[in-house]
Amino acid sequence: MASLFHFSPIISSLFLITSCYALNQTPKPYIVYMGSPLNNSGDSAEIAELSHLRMLSSIIPSEESERISVRHSYHHAYRGFCALLTEDEATLLSGHEEVVSVFPDPVLQLHTTRSWNFLGLGSSYYSRSSSYRYNHGSSYDIIIGVIDTGIWPESPSFDDQHIGKVPSRWKGVCMEGFDFDKSNCNRKLIGARFYKIEDQESSFTKIPNITTKPSKPNGTPRDKVGHGTNTASIAAGAIVPNANYYGLANGTARGGLPSARIATYKACSEGNCQGSAILKAIDDAIKDGVDIISISIGRSFVFQTDFKDDPIAIGALHAAEKGVMVVCSGGNEGPDPYTVTNSAPWIFTVAASTIDRKFQSTIVLGNNVSLKGSGISYNPTGRSRSRTYPLAFGENIPFHPSLTSQARNCMPGSLDAKRVTGKIIVCMNDDWTISREIKKLVVQDAKAKGLILIDEAEKSSPFDSGNFPFTEVGKLAGAQILQYINSSQNPLATIFPANEIRRFKPAPVVADFSSRGPATLTENILKPDISAPGVGILSAMIPIVDEVSSNLLPEKKSSSLFGITSGTSMACPHVTGAMAFIKSIHPTWSFSMIKSAIMTTATISNNLRKHLTNTSAQACASRVIAVEASEKMAAVAAQIAKDNNILRTGSENEGSDPSNGVMEVVQGMVEELQSTQKVQPHSVDVLVSEWMGYCLLYESMLSSVLYARDQFLKPGGAVLPDMATMFVAGFGRGGTSIPFWENVYGFNMSCIGEEIVKDASRIPIVDVIDSCDIITNSTVLQNFDLVTMKLEEMDFTAKVELELKGETSANGSTGSKPNTTWCYGVVIWFDTGFTERFCKEKPTILSTSPHTPSTHWSQTILTFSEPIAMVSSRKLNVDKMAAVGTEACPAVKIQCRISVVRAAQHRSIDISMELSGIGSCGRKRNWPAQMFNL
Repeated sequence: MASLFHFSPIISSLFLITSCYALNQTPKPYIVYMGSPLNNSGDSAEIAELSHLRMLSSIIPSEESERISVRHSYHHAYRGFCALLTEDEATLLSGHEEVVSVFPDPVLQLHTTRSWNFLGLGSSYYSRSSSYRYNHGSSYDIIIGVIDTGIWPESPSFDDQHIGKVPSRWKGVCMEGFDFDKSNCNRKLIGARFYKIEDQESSFTKIPNITTKPSKPNGTPRDKVGHGTNTASIAAGAIVPNANYYGLANGTARGGLPSARIATYKACSEGNCQGSAILKAIDDAIKDGVDIISISIGRSFVFQTDFKDDPIAIGALHAAEKGVMVVCSGGNEGPDPYTVTNSAPWIFTVAASTIDRKFQSTIVLGNNVSLKGSGISYNPTGRSRSRTYPLAFGENIPFHPSLTSQARNCMPGSLDAKRVTGKIIVCMNDDWTISREIKKLVVQDAKAKGLILIDEAEKSSPFDSGNFPFTEVGKLAGAQILQYINSSQNPLATIFPANEIRRFKPAPVVADFSSRGPATLTENILKPDISAPGVGILSAMIPIVDEVSSNLLPEKKSSSLFGITSGTSMACPHVTGAMAFIKSIHPTWSFSMIKSAIMTTATISNNLRKHLTNTSAQACASRVIAVEASEKMAAVAAQIAKDNNILRTGSENEGSDPSNGVMEVVQGMVEELQSTQKVQPHSVDVLVSEWMGYCLLYESMLSSVLYARDQFLKPGGAVLPDMATMFVAGFGRGGTSIPFWENVYGFNMSCIGEEIVKDASRIPIVDVIDSCDIITNSTVLQNFDLVTMKLEEMDFTAKVELELKGETSANGSTGSKPNTTWCYGVVIWFDTGFTERFCKEKPTILSTSPHTPSTHWSQTILTFSEPIAMVSSRKLNVDKMAAVGTEACPAVKIQCRISVVRAAQHRSIDISMELSGIGSCGRKRNWPAQMFNL
C-alpha cells in the first residue's frame, strides 16, 4: 500500500500530461490567412477551394479524412480558409510558405429619430415631396453592406417606395432560408446572405407566414436578435413618419442616407459572431460591390490580438485596398483607458456620445419630495396616473441575515420574496457583476411593483424596463431616498412613466460605457477616430409578439416597430450613414478623403458652446491655491503638499519654474486674499470648500465661501460642494454624558452628569452622536444651493416636527412605563452634495450624519433645558392634569422652531430654539426659548 501511494503522484502527473496532450489534439476551427490574391481578380471559388483542400490533405491523417473540408473559403479580396484543425496541424500550416498566419476562429460580441436632427441632417434633406439637394443618380447607387445579425425585411425602414432600380453594378444575391424568400428583398434591401453559424430560434419572435419549401437550408438571413435591424435602419433606413417606442421619442425615423441600398450579411447568431464568418462576409461584400461596410461587432479588449490574427482587421485592410470603406464600433467597455477595439489604422473607429434628448422618470416620495431619474418605461394601461406603493430598501429585506450585502444589490436569491411582494424596491448598483436587467428580473419575479436603482452616477445610457416601473438615480438622490426610508414608519413612493426631455444640455457628451483609447497596439495613433450618437437611439426593431412577452406589452397594442437602444453599435452606423451621404454627393472621393472631410468638419463644441466633455474625464488643475486662516494648519497643509511633490515654491512673476508643483498655501482670511494679489478677480475655475464638518459652525466659514464665489470664481465656474441639506433629529439619554457618570470605577457620580447637561442647555456642543442614540425621525431643517444663494439667506428660521422612530423605547428609557422614551435634545448635521451639475461622472455626497461611518467631522448638539418624555402610541391613557412631556403625560411629537442668524461679531452666530410638546390628547405645552451662541 505504501508503494502505491508513493507512485500515485507520478501516475497523476502522467494522466495530466496525457490529458493536456489529448486536449491539444482535439480539432477546433482555425482561420488560415494567406494574404492578397495572386491576381487582382482573385481565384474562382472552385479553384480556391480545391487548393485549400490539397493543403489540408497534406497535414490531416488519412484516417481522419472526414476533416478534409473547408468551412469558409476566402478567394476574392484575400486568400484563406477556415477548417477544423488540431493545434499541431495549425502549427504545421503556419510554416507553409503561402500562409501569413493561422489562429483559432474567435468568437466576437455585438456592441450593443432624433439623432440625425441633432447632427444637422433634418427632414428638409429627405422630404419625399421635394427634390434631393444632391445628384439623384449618384445617391441612389450607394450600397451599404451591414455585417451583423441579419435583418427583419418587413420593417417599414426597409420600404423601397420612391427608390429606383437596383444598380446594375450590384453582383450580390438574395439567399433564401427556411423563413426568408427572394421576395423579401426589394429595391431597398437588395442583398441578403447568411453563413454557417449557430442560429438558435428566438422564442420572442413570430415569423410571418411564408410557404416553406423542404429544399431550403436551415439557416436564414432573418434577424432573430434585432441588432442587425437596428444598425441597418440607422445607416440607411427609409423615411418613416410618426415613429416611436410606445409614445416615446416620437418623430420621423430615417437613416443617414434614406435612398441608399442595403445588403445584409448575417455573420452572428444570438449574441455570438464567428470570426471566420465575418471574414467571409467581408470578402463577399467586396465581391458583391458594396461601397461601405458597417460592422458593429468586436472582441473584448482583454483578448485583443495582433492585427494579422484579427479577422476584422484583416478583412478591413483588403477592403481598403479595393476602395471599400469599413466603419467599426469601438466597444462598450469604457470608461477605462486602453479599452478600445477595432483600432487598426485603416478602420474608421467610432465612439458613442449622447444627443440632446434624455429619457427622464420622476419619483415622488410619500413626503411629497420629487426626484428625477433616468430610465425608459411606459404605462401598460394607458392611464396618465401611476399608483403609489410601499417602499423598501433591499438591504432591509434579505432572505436571510447573512445575505444583507447581496440583498443590497438585489442579487438573485438574496431577497425575501414575501416582503418584496407589492412594494417598490430600492437597490444599489455598486456590484458591476449584476446587470440592471438581472436586478429588474429578480424583483419582478418576486412580484415587486417597481425598482429604483441607486448608482454612483446616473448612467448615460437609459435602461429599457418595458412596462415595469423603473428609474435610476445618482448617489445624491439615492441618499435622499434612503434617508426617507430610515426616517419614516410607512415609506411610500410613486414611479411615473418616462418622459422625453428634448434640447437637453450639455450634449453631446461621450458616453460612460464607450471604450477609450489609446489602442494597445498603436498608442501613437489616436483611437477612436470620432464619436457619434449612440445613447437612446430610436431605430427599427424586430417584433416581440409571443405568448409570454405579449403579456408585457401595453393593452390593445401590438409590438412596437421601433425600439430605443444604446451602444457604440448605434454610433457606428451613424458614421456609415454620414459617409454614404458624402459619397452620394462626391462619388469619386476616396475613403481617406471622405474620412478627412468628416473629421475636419466634426464639431468640437456642445450645445452650450463649450468644449465637448467626457463622462470619465478627470480634472487636472494647473494651479491650486489653498487658503487657511490658522497659521499652524497652513504650515501642516504646506508640509503635506511638499511631501507629495505638489507644493509650488515659486511663481511666474518671480521668474521661477512653476512646473515644480501646482499648490500654493496662503495663510490668512479669504477676504484678505485679493489684497495680496495672489488671485485675480474672476480667475478661478473651481472653488472647493470644507465648511460643513461641524454643522452649525458652518456659519463661521460659509460667508467666506460666498465671498470667494462672488469675487474670484469665473462665470460658469464650479462650486464644490454645490448643494447642502441640514438635518435634525432628537437624541436620547445615551447621547448625554449621564450614563458615563453613573458608574465611574464603581462610584455613582450622576450628579456631575446632570450638571453638565444643564450647562449644555446654554452652550452648543460640537461632538459625535452615535446612531443608536437617535430616537426620533430625521427631518430636513434647511436646504442650501451654494451656486445661487445670497449672503442674507444664511439667516433662516425653520420649523420641524419630531416623532419617535418606532414602538420600542430607545436607549436610556427611565420611565416606569415601558414605552416611554426621554428626548434630551436635538442633533444637527449636514449632507453636502457634489451633484451632476459639476460632477457628471461620479456625483457624491459627503455626510456628517450619525447614521454614516464616523470621521473627524462632528455634529452640533443642542440640549433641552429639561428632557421631554415621548411615546409612539396616540392611544395611551394619560393623566390629563399632568404637564405634557412628563412621565405622566408623554408627548407624541415635539415641534421645534430653530432660528439661525449671523451675530455682530465676525464668524459668530446666534441660535434660538423654541419647543412645543403635543400630548396624545391634543394638549400643547410650550417651553421657554433657549438661546445659544457659537
